[in-house]
Amino acid sequence: MSRSSRTHVLVLPSWYPMDPEDVTGCFFREQALLLAASGYHIGVLVFKGVPIRSLRDCWLWPGRARVVVDHEVATWRVEHVSGVRGYERIVMPHVVASWFRRYIRLNGIPDVLHAHAAFPAGCYARRLSRTFHIPYVVTEHGTAYQRGTFSQKCLQKVRGIFADANMSIAVSTDLARFLNANVCPEKEFCVIPNPLSSRFEHSDIATIAGNRSETRCTFLNVGLTTPKKGQGILIQAFSKAFRGSDTRLCIIGDGVSLPDLQALASREGVGDQVIFKGRLPNRQVLHEMQTCDVVVVSSLCETFGVVLIEALACGKPVVSTACGGPEDIVNSANGYLVAPGSVDQLAQAMQRMHDDRHRFDPWRIREDCVARFGGQSVVRKLSQVYNAVLS
Repeated sequence: MSRSSRTHVLVLPSWYPMDPEDVTGCFFREQALLLAASGYHIGVLVFKGVPIRSLRDCWLWPGRARVVVDHEVATWRVEHVSGVRGYERIVMPHVVASWFRRYIRLNGIPDVLHAHAAFPAGCYARRLSRTFHIPYVVTEHGTAYQRGTFSQKCLQKVRGIFADANMSIAVSTDLARFLNANVCPEKEFCVIPNPLSSRFEHSDIATIAGNRSETRCTFLNVGLTTPKKGQGILIQAFSKAFRGSDTRLCIIGDGVSLPDLQALASREGVGDQVIFKGRLPNRQVLHEMQTCDVVVVSSLCETFGVVLIEALACGKPVVSTACGGPEDIVNSANGYLVAPGSVDQLAQAMQRMHDDRHRFDPWRIREDCVARFGGQSVVRKLSQVYNAVLS
């Protein structure tokens, strides 16, 4: 019997999607489903803090759980009181240990704990590992390190989490180098990317080459409309390169910056060329990917780039900022990289892609993407980690 058919992995995510349409931590869920489909016994234990507003919330002190079976993955969603005195030192350790004991009474003791993001889930994994003598693995995804938003106290705690882990993983080469150089020099981080969503990996490949426009070009941007995603720079670059032409820019997503971006498009004279579609269901995002010409990512900082691998799975060439994660994804056969924050460079790259887009082979783009980021590739790398930890 292979290791994967009997290994029990408990996933401890720092955040997790509330339903299949929720994109928050969707790659955590995709990875869990892939491992389960490959024969692993997978459980997910999610903790969500609820701020206490009155004494009527006291029933939440011990926490309450909603357990759902998501494609054979038992997913425990635990709500508990947060934001109270002694929360990190007293409340959370008690809540985590209590619900972990309930989990193992029904599912048995896991062979491995796998935390996604060192803070806060890595804290849970480290404490459970010490108490129950179970090895733990931590995969880091966050941009907070490069953006400098962690306090020194928090960084010290995170350093200990990485140092004590049986294996520490980063989702991109750039993130691994940064963590090794600036956070935990004594730890060697291995690199395992986020997996390609199954709906993109197994989508109708006949649509890849069938929707290419010979005349009008449509650029597509997908993501939260927040400052770090750089859509303001994207709109300025688009205006500089294509104002007054029949080229279109479609932006999918919502967020705090959406009203400002709509106003910016009008001021730049491209209000009728930039289409804001807001948040769309996953199946419609897939359709938009399949029917656009080019996908563009303008982020100022990314540790990976899920939108990029989804675009490549649809056979679309990409233009992206070299902002951390995309450097592992974009190459000369599938697109262009530019410096983050540069309107001129992004405008030039988009103009070049507009002229060259038919030179990119959609089938080659897709095959390369699936080979590097498809489910089998990611599961194979994770299996090597689990085998090394358990041996």
